[in-house]
Amino acid sequence: MPNFDGDLQELGLLAATAGLHPVARVTCKRRAPDAALFLGSGKADEIKLLAQQLGATEILFDQALSPAQAAKKAGAKVLLVGMQVPPNYGTAYADRFTGLFDQVARANQVALVPFLLKGVADVADPTELFQNDRIHPKAEAQPAMLANVWPELRKQLK
Repeated sequence: MPNFDGDLQELGLLAATAGLHPVARVTCKRRAPDAALFLGSGKADEIKLLAQQLGATEILFDQALSPAQAAKKAGAKVLLVGMQVPPNYGTAYADRFTGLFDQVARANQVALVPFLLKGVADVADPTELFQNDRIHPKAEAQPAMLANVWPELRKQLK
């Protein structure tokens, strides 16, 4: 029987960064996911009862394979490109969020670019390199982004 403890731990960490507090884990006893049936009625009843008993207001589901795992299984080389949240999210949240990229890269044994927007979002006046929505970089930011990604991407292409 496969063991998905690592995937569930990763999902728990992601949930925590979103401000959720996982209170229980429920697993299925299938050797592989069934494409025709996401969740059987017995398992749905079990989850509903557990949620009521624990006062849970959110229920998270995990797939058997993360995107990185699925890509590697298909023979693809994976490059995880990290992001950061703006400083107004607070240091604790930002540190947890940023740390997840490293954790996921290590857990899946994939290459990591720590921060796509290094030299773009962390400059003295980042508004110069972003469109008016302050989310999407301008064309002028592309060389810096390429410089961040290219060293690891070049390794992947060899």
